[in-house]
Amino acid sequence: MIQSINTESRSEQSGEFLTRNLSKAMLGTASANARFRGRLVCGIWSAILFSVAAGLAGCTAMTTKPLESASATALQITTHVIPAGTVQSNYTTTLAATGGVPPYAWSSTSGQLPAGLALNSTTGTIAGTPTSAGTFSFVTTVRDSKAALVSAGLSVMVSPKSSTPTDASTVQITTSGLPVGAVHSSYATNLTATGGVPPYTWSITGGLLPTGVTLAAATGAIAGTPTLAGTYSVTATVKDSKAASDSAALSLNISTAPAPAISVISPNRGSTEAETPVVISGGNFRSGAMVQFGKFAASQVQVSSATQIHVMAPAAPSGSVNVTVQNSDGQIATAGSGFTFSTPAAPAATGPTQQALSADAFVDSAGVNVHLHNGSSPYANFAAVEKALKALGVRHIRDGLIDTAWTPYYDRLNELGRSGIKALLITSPSESGALLTAYPARVADSFEAYEAPNEYDLSGDPIWATTLNTFLAKMHSAVKADAKASKFPIVGPALVQGGSYAHVASAAGAFDDANLHDYFGGHNPGTGGWGGGGYGSIAWNLANANGAWPGKPVITTETGYMNNLSIQDAVPEDVAGKYFPRVFLEQWMHGIKRTYIYELVDEATKGSSQFGLLHSDFSAKPGFNAIKNMLGLLSDPGPAFQAGGLNFKLSGNLTNVHHLLLEKRDGTFYLAIWVEQTCYDVNTRKELSVAAQQVTVQTGQQMRTNVHRIDASGNMQTSTLGVGQTQKVEVSDLLTILEISQ
Repeated sequence: MIQSINTESRSEQSGEFLTRNLSKAMLGTASANARFRGRLVCGIWSAILFSVAAGLAGCTAMTTKPLESASATALQITTHVIPAGTVQSNYTTTLAATGGVPPYAWSSTSGQLPAGLALNSTTGTIAGTPTSAGTFSFVTTVRDSKAALVSAGLSVMVSPKSSTPTDASTVQITTSGLPVGAVHSSYATNLTATGGVPPYTWSITGGLLPTGVTLAAATGAIAGTPTLAGTYSVTATVKDSKAASDSAALSLNISTAPAPAISVISPNRGSTEAETPVVISGGNFRSGAMVQFGKFAASQVQVSSATQIHVMAPAAPSGSVNVTVQNSDGQIATAGSGFTFSTPAAPAATGPTQQALSADAFVDSAGVNVHLHNGSSPYANFAAVEKALKALGVRHIRDGLIDTAWTPYYDRLNELGRSGIKALLITSPSESGALLTAYPARVADSFEAYEAPNEYDLSGDPIWATTLNTFLAKMHSAVKADAKASKFPIVGPALVQGGSYAHVASAAGAFDDANLHDYFGGHNPGTGGWGGGGYGSIAWNLANANGAWPGKPVITTETGYMNNLSIQDAVPEDVAGKYFPRVFLEQWMHGIKRTYIYELVDEATKGSSQFGLLHSDFSAKPGFNAIKNMLGLLSDPGPAFQAGGLNFKLSGNLTNVHHLLLEKRDGTFYLAIWVEQTCYDVNTRKELSVAAQQVTVQTGQQMRTNVHRIDASGNMQTSTLGVGQTQKVEVSDLLTILEISQ
């Protein structure tokens, strides 16, 4: 069966592509070479071949270390505050996380949970019965199934058991724990008691305090300079003036490391409504430190050095609070009234609110060309093709409407259709009206639209325009008169030469959508064109379609980049990797409602043009990775919705900076931003350096911003800028997407 497929004439099957001999004949002259400079007729059986020297230098653009894998959503702990408990009362609360790849594994990596409570590593539940009162700070860490991890500092306050004293005169020690000290550093704390008849007298009746530290009998002050590190267990006893007494077992830990110290908190004010990025400067900070703003734990604690900590201050009630830094050994530094929470004033507008577009509608605009009927190519490996299409994240493919006895062709299209990947199929002038109307039933799970014959102005038919116009009228009459077929749109003809459009202008009523094959000839997708009148640019191509078929929506059924550097206007794979995500963005911004990249995988034949996003062995090129990561980040399937707007403005170096604002259903905005500039000279065949530019993004209110950058390998690197109203971003010809949320 495969052998019979290999010997079929492609032009007889569907008229989809030019024959190799026709391409060579048409492009064998100098005039043809000039005419098609930067515009290539693409397909399985056609390639425009030029004899040129290879040997190109590498692209000198900004690169970053690629990630081994990328998640559409970063792992983060969403619990910032946990409820208080009471001594000898049952307690339970569950920590929460989002993003990453579940299931999660939880652990307490430093600090101390209250005695009697334990953390369940599988569920994140903290449960038990606390046995002692106090405020207990700890660091919890969550790890996902891909070994990504993130930590957060938390604290839980345990109140003493509520009781009604039977004897108000009974003396009672109220100190439940002693702060950690450091060897050879001054230490001071006070024991406290209530009840009885003061004055009190204090003593150590069991164990020993560290050498150099003493207890003042009259005041309960424990002070001095310890000379030896260790953990010291003591029993403290208090007597009142009537000789009533109480004792408590206490533990004093003396660390070998010096205590932390806070010198500056910047800023020292934050919002009651949103987290605030804060830098704490001081000394002796160590990895695993926890930070508290009053009773609330900070999130995203990053100890960047022994003298600086970056945190996100929580939203908290109005007022001034102490700020504490607690190292993993328990030593604490406190800045009294170090931070003030206040309700933010209504922000001044930064500029006009810009309307966003649906992120998922943009994802739905992406498609790719395949050739599932070509058994002599890598497309014969359907398992690999299916896996690649699902990984890429496109929902639309383009192939031929082929009348064949090889039924696996239909089976494969239907299998993809059941996975949500629908097919636009190209017709041929030789196909009958009966075949056209019956065909959707053969691929009922996949079929979504008809397409007019492919690039028929270069078919070699001396009366090509008459043939094409006649067929378009026949197809429209047959399809629109059939109750079942009429629901499927007809996409018009793709034409290669600008002068061809006028010959098919009269057929405008025979199809629903206009069609373009707007290749960029190795130039960047936002090129202004080359030659006269902006030749080759998106605007030039749209002008041809709109001039012939005004008012028609436009679909691009072929565009892409060659990587065979022996062919004129080919580009290296890393250059194509930069351009491919920008192709979809630039096309959509110009109102082109769907764009199909040509093509999924390289042909295996010698001298092929290598248009594929994948090599012939299905290994990924940078362009495949870049498209996959962009679509994966923005995918938001569901019913159609009306996107809102975002009040923001851009400033800084905006030369050649393009941007597109998208929104998901949950209200998260995605600002795609890039420098639309070429990084490859198709004339000299040399890669060009595109300098990164500093851009400031200012929003109308405090917003959280995460940064997703697609690197030179097409992988996505993610970082966070935290919460703020003004963010500085470095932008280059590599796509950056800012995730902006409340």
